[in-house]
Amino acid sequence: MFISGILLAAGKSTRMGNLKQLLLFKEYPLVEYILREFLNSNLNEVILVLGCEYQKILNSLTSSSFKLKITLNRQFEKGLSSSIISGLNSINSQSQAVMLALGDMPVNENLINKLLENYKINFPQKEILVPYFKNKRGHPVIFSKKYFSLLKKIKGDQGAKIILKKHPRDILKINVSSANILNDLDTPRDYQKLIN
Repeated sequence: MFISGILLAAGKSTRMGNLKQLLLFKEYPLVEYILREFLNSNLNEVILVLGCEYQKILNSLTSSSFKLKITLNRQFEKGLSSSIISGLNSINSQSQAVMLALGDMPVNENLINKLLENYKINFPQKEILVPYFKNKRGHPVIFSKKYFSLLKKIKGDQGAKIILKKHPRDILKINVSSANILNDLDTPRDYQKLIN
């Protein structure tokens, strides 16, 4: 099964005060650390969606792989939905599902692979996969091709929550042991909590 990863890293980081994509995490810029984990995983391709100050972020990247495709969302100020659409417009035509991931949530390759494996085992009975930590919903989320057209219709900064709300019977909930799926890295205080 061909599954694409879409790493959403186009935002302005307004509340952080500077680009969170470039904050250091385990000796790497945050976006580089996450990108490495995605490229090392069993995903068939990884689409990195950039927007705000994209050139600065591009210059910080050292990862390269035949699996990597970088796309520019020039409408990033319209919110997260515009980056999801930009990523979906760039995926391989063979793609049967997408893993949507936030560029400020440092999940690792083992978690990514666990989610992929569970998705493949339970498809087509379940066409959406959502990880949970202690009954709290997190990221990344997997959607089958069936949902691509709906994902392209979402607007604003809410992401895909509306689809999850409308299609609960299609959701496979996977409990994970990593609280990283919940990290909401918006402020300097959030960043300090992450690195301490």
